[in-house]
Amino acid sequence: MKATILIAGKVLIAAVAGWGFGVLVSQPFKKESNHAEKHSKAQVKTYKLVQQNAEWNKQNTVKGLDKIPNCSYVYQDITNNPNVRCKLPCITLFKGNTFVFKWEGNIMMKNDVTTAKIQEQISIYEGK
Repeated sequence: MKATILIAGKVLIAAVAGWGFGVLVSQPFKKESNHAEKHSKAQVKTYKLVQQNAEWNKQNTVKGLDKIPNCSYVYQDITNNPNVRCKLPCITLFKGNTFVFKWEGNIMMKNDVTTAKIQEQISIYEGK
């Protein structure tokens, strides 16, 4: 168990083990505003694209998804995951943890989505 205690402008990080108590580290106290300021400068991507495809269909993987502004990109190889139920390659757009849209492959196991179509869907979702 770990506890943080503020005493006289210093943060003491202490460990409580059984009946004993020991101070592990003492460091100067930092205001929360400095912490928030530091993280607000970091670029946070609002959307996430997840492309699911299989090794045997990699020639049909949609390219360029990692270039879409304000989107992080994740590729998932589902070759050994029989629980995935979508037409490959499958591309899913999320805003945070909220589902926005899904593009699935056609009968030829190709996905015709373009980066322009994805950006258009983001604009629709944003109400622009």
